[in-house]
Amino acid sequence: MKEITSQNFSLIVPEGCQADCDFCVSKSLDDRISPERTEDLDLAKLARAIRFARDAGAIATSISGGGEPTLYMDPGGYVDRALPLLAEHFAKVDLYTNGYRMERVFDQWCITHVTISLPSFTRPELYTGRFNPLETVLSDVSRLVDSGRVVRLSLILCRESDGGSEERILTYLQRALELGVHGVIVREASRYTSNEEWYEQNYLEMAPMRDAVTSRAGFEAILEMPWGTRYFDYRGLRVAFYCAEERQHVGRHVRTLCYFPDQHLYGDFIRRSSIVI
Repeated sequence: MKEITSQNFSLIVPEGCQADCDFCVSKSLDDRISPERTEDLDLAKLARAIRFARDAGAIATSISGGGEPTLYMDPGGYVDRALPLLAEHFAKVDLYTNGYRMERVFDQWCITHVTISLPSFTRPELYTGRFNPLETVLSDVSRLVDSGRVVRLSLILCRESDGGSEERILTYLQRALELGVHGVIVREASRYTSNEEWYEQNYLEMAPMRDAVTSRAGFEAILEMPWGTRYFDYRGLRVAFYCAEERQHVGRHVRTLCYFPDQHLYGDFIRRSSIVI
């Protein structure tokens, strides 16, 4: 346990999301994210987990699901209570969100980075009944950029999104550049998705798509992480390609230490057996 190293600490919020996306890997998780746990946040246990992560080398924190974090940002909510501790120990606090309740984010200046799920610039129907209207999401992205925060967009690689072809990905990246965001994460759909029919109809393999896109003019390889994520510069935009089957640890180094609503720290987002403390 003492030999584990990691550069990131993740606060995993409880289950609960208005979007109910077919590709969401969080639906495959067990009762560690039960919404009944929302009132159980023990700040002393969270502080202990943060100290462990800091001793292991963590220099940044992220807030993700589980569920949609902005649903837990009301005064006294799960994320609201955790933020002061996270901000005390980490200069970088990255919120992963689908952009649903961004009014809860703008006033939280301890949130320095925001990563927003944006499946398409061109298909507003994908947002109906799941997300805020596309024009609202884009307005909020611009407002975040103007506030000085580091903003990234997250694109799921699948047939129904803007990640459905080489040309559509390139168009998406160009729109991201025009918005002024700092980066884009292109994610491969996970086989752990709860909707197997959707997965079979929409899955696209990351490696050949990534290689085809990044062979175009304007891309420069800048970094490959030990677990496989590859980073490229595209005309000043930092683009990451994330394969679903990437390793969660390499030797003693853990990709991220995950603090779940069951008050335990895990070395793997999926595997319950990866409990650390």
